[in-house]
Amino acid sequence: MAEVLQHLSSDSGTSGEESDIDGNCERFEACDDFRNNGSSVSDEFEDQSSGVPTSSETSSRASSSVSILSVLKAPTASDLSRKRVVARNPPRGKRKCRGTSIHDPRSINPSQRVKEYPSEPLCVSNGKLFCRGCREEICIKKSSLKNHLRSSKHIKGKEMLKLKKKQEQDIAKSLKQYNNETHLRGETLPESQQVFRVKVMKTFLKAGVPLNKIGMFRELLEENGYRLSDRRFMYDLIPFILKEEEERIKKELKEKFVGIIFDGTTHVCEALAIVFRFVGDSWTIEQRLIRVQLLAKSLTGEEIARELISVISTTFSIGSSSLIAAMRDRASVNNVAIRTLKIVYPNLLDVGCFAHTLDLVGNHFKIPNLLEFVNCWLMLFSHSVKSKFVWKEQTGKAMASFSNTRWWSKWEVINQLLLQFADIQPFLLKNPDIGPSTRPKLLDFFRDPQKLKYLKLELAAVVDYGEMFVKATYNLEGDGPLAFTCYDVIQEVISAIQVANTPNLRAIVNDLSTNKAVQQQAIAYAKSCIEPALEYFQHQLANSLKCPLAAFKASRLFNPHKVKLLKPDASSVDTLLSFPFFNENEIMLLKQELPTYLSKVLDVDDSIDSLEWWKVSETSLPAWAAAAKKVLVVQPTSASVERVFSLLNLNFGDQQQSSLQDYIEASLMLRYNCCND
Repeated sequence: MAEVLQHLSSDSGTSGEESDIDGNCERFEACDDFRNNGSSVSDEFEDQSSGVPTSSETSSRASSSVSILSVLKAPTASDLSRKRVVARNPPRGKRKCRGTSIHDPRSINPSQRVKEYPSEPLCVSNGKLFCRGCREEICIKKSSLKNHLRSSKHIKGKEMLKLKKKQEQDIAKSLKQYNNETHLRGETLPESQQVFRVKVMKTFLKAGVPLNKIGMFRELLEENGYRLSDRRFMYDLIPFILKEEEERIKKELKEKFVGIIFDGTTHVCEALAIVFRFVGDSWTIEQRLIRVQLLAKSLTGEEIARELISVISTTFSIGSSSLIAAMRDRASVNNVAIRTLKIVYPNLLDVGCFAHTLDLVGNHFKIPNLLEFVNCWLMLFSHSVKSKFVWKEQTGKAMASFSNTRWWSKWEVINQLLLQFADIQPFLLKNPDIGPSTRPKLLDFFRDPQKLKYLKLELAAVVDYGEMFVKATYNLEGDGPLAFTCYDVIQEVISAIQVANTPNLRAIVNDLSTNKAVQQQAIAYAKSCIEPALEYFQHQLANSLKCPLAAFKASRLFNPHKVKLLKPDASSVDTLLSFPFFNENEIMLLKQELPTYLSKVLDVDDSIDSLEWWKVSETSLPAWAAAAKKVLVVQPTSASVERVFSLLNLNFGDQQQSSLQDYIEASLMLRYNCCND
């Protein structure tokens, strides 16, 4: 035992672990198995040169090891080490495999069943009847087979097969034309093998799997398919895939009104992303990523305008009357780009991102104490996994995550600090070994009563006044028909500012003092922290947001649920001239159809979706339906481009910094456009 304790002592090496060693001593002395074992512990470490140990010695030493494990302190397991919950079938008798039956007729074989149903996607695989639509073996018994062919799963599987066949035909047609122009290596291979390679590449690009790992999957992919090529030659398919995706988007955009959403970011180098927004034939809102341009440096307004015009007019042949809206953030270079773009596209409605403007309100809160505290708090958790674990163990809740790129992310952290403020000081005092440089700065706030008072006031004021902006930002960052609801969301923020309901601030003030004068002084300080942000918001409403907000106010006329309440007249229809793409003739037609429109919305069901309602009513309200499709192209946010940058960071990390633009662009286009189909 002495040797073991000496070994533990030498491993610990620090005085901070002396208590652990003492505890180990007590546990070793209390363990009868350890003390009475036939073999001494030192036998575990003795030289084995004397020969092979006997079975009794091995058993004795194993028993000693178990005894040692029972008294040594086990490490604390992470949440991620929890046991996986595996889905299991309930215990029953003997099970039979799918596609087999003890009642299968012996007088008929799978090949005969295939001939009996020539229009069905049936084949023989490994001597069994196989359904290519459902991708499973099925029973050859006639009644079972008929039930399978009538099932909804089989019908859906047949539709998917038809779609797959059409996609393969489109790939083959495009590939043939591409080979005639470029003579790609492998053009003499069978058409089906070339199509298979393109499908494999598109799957890897869409999934975001690095193409340098394609060799790892080669054995599996070639098992029941065609032979793949070397990775180097598979890369040569990327330009074709990119061109094919562009051609597909061109077909979708034919005779459509389009809105453009654009923004820039820095990843490896400056990147410009461009998204088209339009309404499909079945009244679905579609968004397509059409360009990710990598550049050497930050763009000027003139350079952005040139790139936009090149993509819109040259690559996708969008007419001057077809591009009707542009959504972007309010960076100065974007302002210059929009002014240039309007020369070519005069009917363009310029919409600065409302969600981004609301997010910038948070930057104007005057809260020096709170910012100092929150920055230290975030630093404490960002540099220590132990801090996160101890906080969750003490409070039962994980620490709110923070991201520099996520809107109002810091407010979410501040809100949690307010809710769990009573836990902060005990947490810091009980854990002196975390954040040696950050922890003292946080404790200084609790030692200084004046500093603590200002911290609490700023904390409560930001939570109370920030909540209205947070909710509005989240409501305006989607991809749906936000043009119908944007004005109401902004009006809710304005009303909330006027009401000034501040429950958290009132609670903090009442807790600080019962003296009315002191309370008034505290409230005045809190309001002084908030006023710069409210003034910024009011300034934006009166200037940069004024014109688009007037347009979104008018767009409520296309929301059947809202029209039922508004009961608009002919003068209300004139407000639609806030949209530069509407002319007097269109307004006149809308006024003529207005009585029919008002009569149809009287019995509109509150649960029906606005787009579904327009889809049904399109034939009876052609002028209003055509105008609604234009308005739906307009969006009060540029958040859809931010999602492109999220995919960029997710799919292309530090190990792929040398990836060429066509690879990055094809991968992001396939992934983004697939999610928006």
